[in-house]
Amino acid sequence: MIAAVAATAAITAMFVFAPLADLSLDRYQLPKELALIAASALAIGGLARRVRWDVLDLATGLAALVSIASAATATNGWIGARLAALTVAAVALATALREEDEDARDRARGWVIAAAGVLAAITLAEAYGVIVGMSSYGRAPGATLGQRNTVAHVLAIVVPFAWRASIVAKHARSRLGAMAVVALASAAIVVTRSRAGWLALGTGVIALVVWAALDRGRRARHLGGVVAMASGIAAVVLTRPALAWRTAHPYRDTFERLLDASGGSGHGRLVQIDASRALIAEHPWLGVGPGNWAVEYPSVSPPGDPTFYADAWEHTGRLLTSDVAALAIERGVIGAITGLVCLVALVIVISRLEDRSLRAASLACLAALVPLVLFDSVLQIAAPLAAIAVLLVPPIDREVRVWSAPRWLGIVIATGLMLAATHRAIEIQALALRAHGTPGALAAAARFDPGDYTSRARLAETLLAERDCAHAIPVLDEMIALRPRHRRPRIEREVCEALTAPRTPRAR
Repeated sequence: MIAAVAATAAITAMFVFAPLADLSLDRYQLPKELALIAASALAIGGLARRVRWDVLDLATGLAALVSIASAATATNGWIGARLAALTVAAVALATALREEDEDARDRARGWVIAAAGVLAAITLAEAYGVIVGMSSYGRAPGATLGQRNTVAHVLAIVVPFAWRASIVAKHARSRLGAMAVVALASAAIVVTRSRAGWLALGTGVIALVVWAALDRGRRARHLGGVVAMASGIAAVVLTRPALAWRTAHPYRDTFERLLDASGGSGHGRLVQIDASRALIAEHPWLGVGPGNWAVEYPSVSPPGDPTFYADAWEHTGRLLTSDVAALAIERGVIGAITGLVCLVALVIVISRLEDRSLRAASLACLAALVPLVLFDSVLQIAAPLAAIAVLLVPPIDREVRVWSAPRWLGIVIATGLMLAATHRAIEIQALALRAHGTPGALAAAARFDPGDYTSRARLAETLLAERDCAHAIPVLDEMIALRPRHRRPRIEREVCEALTAPRTPRAR
């Protein structure tokens, strides 16, 4: 039952989104977060026995506690709660799934692999013009994930396990199906032109090739994975997708810029990370809070920052596009240490697996994750995080079990997650109201969701355009409370105050 719930969480996080007339990525991300959190609550609360925790469970549980503590001390607790809930949900889902036997976990992996094949097919269909308008504006081919980078992340995580399935599946039909997923996923990763996705695919393939070289008894089956991957990549490289690419040689240009940080998004990431180091000094232990990098960054953004939009209501993107940097900046020294402990514990447990094929696929997945967490957001987004929780979770290491958690702990965690799911449902409702765009709908969205900065920004813009400062000032005050480092709400409020200040009559 838990395996089915876990697989459902990962699959739903791939496909569910809200078809609203809103340009933000939240119409993709919020429903996926709701699905992951609700499924995690069901999984951890539905355990019929005491949960046996080993070193990995204790490490991830500690990381979840640190995330909660960091969110509680953040400037914007609403944003902090959103990201902390994702961490807790992934930990709860993985912890519950580890209680299942290996056959159940393999079935869950199989369902997720099959779903990834469908996701890759949808991505390719969008890239070649069969499906139009599915992605967020300017981020095609993003399929049901909204943007191309996230698609590449999810598929790069899945490829090592699809490769494994093509090797160990008992039936020829299952092996062929897994090879088809390898081909489709590889092709889709290439067509996204995501640099982090390409690096992840490359590092994962290197690890898989090492496995193939050492796995002497099944080299013929490994050759099938090589052929499938090469066929998928060749098919897209030799054809021209129906995407608005500005260059005559897009794949060559992307390859040449793989590690180029002198311009474009790579340079912007380095500027953000370098400037954000000052935030670590200001908030050393628990960081600025999950997701609160965007709240605090305006205070440290340097002159000439290409990623900072001084005249916009929201000066930067929602997330710092490096999970490693975000861990240190948003969750502090304690968070960074617990994250490192989690990684070490995971590697130890994986290295002790008796199933060599699972061990090899897991290590290949970890290799693929290295460029992803260094150069992009993976652990802060529901779809790749759910895939990691289901695919990469190892069985309990019974030889190093250290604690049996009481039954009530699962109930407490499930209750907290259901509260987080309720919060996410409120945010989705506010998003639906915001999509109408009318002043009344924007005001209703702001009332419905106390943490909704974006609806307030759009409402304030409408009121200011009408020179209605009397109603704009309270909205601006709420925005300043949510994001005190943002400049535009303060500037607009000062202008409104100047316009509404009583004028002293001139002396004759």
